[in-house]
Amino acid sequence: MLRILQISKGAGKKIAQLFSDFVGQASQSLHIAIYDFRLEEPEAQIVIDALNKAAESGIDVRVAYFQPSKKRASPSEFSFLGSDPAPGSDEAFFGRFHKDIPFKAIADVSSLPVEGGDHLMHSKYIICDGLAPSVVVWTGSANFTTDAWSIQDNNIVILNHKILQIIMKLTLQNYRRQDGLPEQERMIMEKLKSTR
Repeated sequence: MLRILQISKGAGKKIAQLFSDFVGQASQSLHIAIYDFRLEEPEAQIVIDALNKAAESGIDVRVAYFQPSKKRASPSEFSFLGSDPAPGSDEAFFGRFHKDIPFKAIADVSSLPVEGGDHLMHSKYIICDGLAPSVVVWTGSANFTTDAWSIQDNNIVILNHKILQIIMKLTLQNYRRQDGLPEQERMIMEKLKSTR
């Protein structure tokens, strides 16, 4: 299954429910990497309830999010300005998570000799049951913010294990042609075969 959703204006609550449904299918793990995670009500409560329910049922839920090391505009100042840079994730929001959900801020790396600075960690994905045959991935351009889910032009892409296997196979074939990595390809292909 490959599902691509173009977010329409005012779809915030619908996207939050889709998020809840996605989280609800987990049987082992939910690992989230998100650049900007700050939702307002009612979307916030829908998302928090879904993640907390998963954690309470024993699912391994983890969240990594971007937090700039430099002071940025507050959410209210950002709303007034209506432009980037975004203020960063709302750490008070994470305080509403279940006690078993670890969350970690990934700060910018402007002090390191790496291109990207403030926007190096710009990820937006959830890996559901990553080591299981039924792995599913949520990704796309949309941050987990009320604006991204309600007023901005964004997309959400949901990929199931069959699509991910095809992507992996094509990627490995490309590596093999370019770099001659038959041993790595063999190991990964064996893993894929064992998950069928």
